[in-house]
Amino acid sequence: MATQLESEKSKILPFMSDSKGLAPGIEKILYEGPTATIIVGPADKPTKYVVPQALLCHRSKFFDRALNGHFKESIEKRIELPEETTEKFELFLEWIYCKKIPCIPDPKGIETIIKFYIIADKFDVAGPYEKVEMSLSTILAKHWY
Repeated sequence: MATQLESEKSKILPFMSDSKGLAPGIEKILYEGPTATIIVGPADKPTKYVVPQALLCHRSKFFDRALNGHFKESIEKRIELPEETTEKFELFLEWIYCKKIPCIPDPKGIETIIKFYIIADKFDVAGPYEKVEMSLSTILAKHWY
């Protein structure tokens, strides 16, 4: 009988293995050291992400407090986010790995950028807000009627 963790779908994202354009020394953080397991989505359909703890904690005060504080998550190195969607969490991962946010050049891109903004705010992420503003300005300038 498989445990819940064994039966969870694991997600490997293409940008996670691509270190092009990263600052010197960041590869060591990405590929070495302890990791944290993040379970995203409802219990009946979870997706498991294994992410370098140092990177999570450096980019997000939420994950820093959870993984380095006096919580069970800091001992287990596992955080469950049943209310999150994989779509939003992957936008967050793209930011922490690549410092990129989506800039889809049509009005539907606004929805994606807003989803990213919401999760960045929730996880207390430093830095993306100016880029969010620029992306929204670009889309609105092209499609304003």
